[in-house]
Amino acid sequence: MMCNTISDTYQNLIENLKKGVLLLEKGLNAVFTQKFNPFYYHGALPKFFLWTLYVSGLILFAYYRPTLEGAYDSMEYMTKTIPSGALFRALHRYASDAMMIFVILHVLRVWFTDRYREYRILPWLTGIILLVVMFISGLTGYMLIWDADSLALTNITLNWVSAVPGIGHSLAQLLIGGDII
Repeated sequence: MMCNTISDTYQNLIENLKKGVLLLEKGLNAVFTQKFNPFYYHGALPKFFLWTLYVSGLILFAYYRPTLEGAYDSMEYMTKTIPSGALFRALHRYASDAMMIFVILHVLRVWFTDRYREYRILPWLTGIILLVVMFISGLTGYMLIWDADSLALTNITLNWVSAVPGIGHSLAQLLIGGDII
């Protein structure tokens, strides 16, 4: 009985969210026209931001030193000395944030409109795997700066990863390349 109540509540929630998303979509069509509705570009916008990340990341990689002593200094050097270095760092950071936002919006829209079932299950599962990979690459990218904030994020991440039963400690060691940071 309890499972049926939860299932019915979930179905009602999804149905109401689906109606809300479709109503929002209809309103955006009225404002922007169907051709320019931002809801229809959730797939294209992350690709645009991914290419922006590739280009800005290659430029930043040319000046980055991947050592404990040199990581933060190379970021400072890029920001203060290289012409437009601060611009490329900002472009890289905000493109990653925008990509994350649009991918999450796309996932929510697909989920709320129930467009992941039946023959669309394989693209849904590969999309979820890519979402996890995106989160991991964002996390490791944030760690590359190696300032006080990224050190705190590293400690929090290691605590979360270590809490995974069975393989947590091994995953934490793999993440930092040993037993200590």
